[in-house]
Amino acid sequence: MHTNYSWMRRATPQQKKTDQRLRRDKGYGGIGEQHLAFNTVMYAALIVVEQRHVAHHIATLRRTAAAAAAVPTEPVRMPTETPAVAA
Repeated sequence: MHTNYSWMRRATPQQKKTDQRLRRDKGYGGIGEQHLAFNTVMYAALIVVEQRHVAHHIATLRRTAAAAAAVPTEPVRMPTETPAVAA
């Protein structure tokens, strides 16, 4: 059985140039992946902003509920008789 050890050989300068060109064309490293880093930072920042936005709304709801619970309300009394209509 013959085992192929070609992967163990050192790459020639021409192979290195070809590999670099292929990596560049596929977007590996360099400017090809900078947009991914930018997207990551943007999404992380937007997540923080959205979390604070939601937390603000939840805090407002809690304050409103607490204020409503603290104010005693009297029951509304409905009139038992309808007033006479002036003719």
